[in-house]
Amino acid sequence: MVTAVKSYDANKLFNISRAFFNFLALANSAENHHRIRRLREHLNSSQSEYGLWPKADSCAGSIKNLLKDGVNADSIMRALSSQKVEIVLTAHPTEVNRRTMLRKHRRVKEILEQQDRHDLSLYERKQLQQQLEAEILSIWESDNLRRVKPTPVDEARSGLAIVENVLWEAVPSFLRKLEDVAQNELERRLPLDCAPIRIGSWMGGDRDGNPNVTPEVTLEVSLMSRWVATSLFLNDVKDLRASLSVRPCSDELRKAANDAREPYREVLKQLEARLLATQVWAEKLLKAPSLATANELNPKRRGDNDHQLILSRDDLMEPMQMIYRSLKANGLEAIADGRVLDTIRRIAVFGTTLMPLDIRQESTRHTEALDAITKYLGQGSYLQ
Repeated sequence: MVTAVKSYDANKLFNISRAFFNFLALANSAENHHRIRRLREHLNSSQSEYGLWPKADSCAGSIKNLLKDGVNADSIMRALSSQKVEIVLTAHPTEVNRRTMLRKHRRVKEILEQQDRHDLSLYERKQLQQQLEAEILSIWESDNLRRVKPTPVDEARSGLAIVENVLWEAVPSFLRKLEDVAQNELERRLPLDCAPIRIGSWMGGDRDGNPNVTPEVTLEVSLMSRWVATSLFLNDVKDLRASLSVRPCSDELRKAANDAREPYREVLKQLEARLLATQVWAEKLLKAPSLATANELNPKRRGDNDHQLILSRDDLMEPMQMIYRSLKANGLEAIADGRVLDTIRRIAVFGTTLMPLDIRQESTRHTEALDAITKYLGQGSYLQ
């Protein structure tokens, strides 16, 4: 075999390498899918109604063990509600996979999930098999790697794609499962704005590790993150507006809706308009972020129609919580605890910028800045 491989030319070696690369990537997708399937089988065989597997090293298992050890439910709930687990997305020079390939592998995962259905007809199963073959063929015939070195903005864009394509659905799904465990084991619900998971990022703020990350890049990445957040919440609000045609509401909501016939849709329409205005504002600044003025970046200073913009977490949270309270007060808990609650949890976790940007600067720049500040305040030289 070694002798045979030594005789291969560069073109054949390249194709063999690609074949193994794609095979291993597809094998990982299949293995992940199988692990999830086995976990579901374990849950079913154990007769557990939890969304999380209650083994010792899981969230569900930890809660059960704490209760067995005599820790009271209130203490566990306080810890659960106040904990903060931050997942930080970092840019790495070896991360050369294209977003296109990530999407294709996600589609493979979706097809595998559909194939697990037991009620598929033979025709439907054949169609899914053809779709799977088409995705694998498309992967093989596509370029796997980036051919141009990504800029810091490109790296940040890839990080935002992870939030959009994975975390946006995964985070509220996990919190829903965690709440299910809390209700069963602790007889308590998680707070509406519970956000034990937070997402952070270094991409676009790593000024001590990448000379290409300038203040202008940091500004552009921040604006891009805000634009993506606005777009994602806009989709959520549009979906809710399409479905919330119910009329019973609280006096608080009726007043906010100006006595509209469909009060929830009216409040969501107002929120949608504000999100659209925010999206336009962010797009305008993204066209020339380096030329943005302080007033444009902080529109509250201008005093015109900028009160319509969504600039803080509360701008989103307050109307959504008002909708939630109204639905609950009128016996519509099933609606409140569906997509409305998922959106509230997304607001709590992602806010209006998706993820805080950690800005890291080389230490001498910090020292110089502090020296200028202490001298200005008449406190002497920080350097000395």
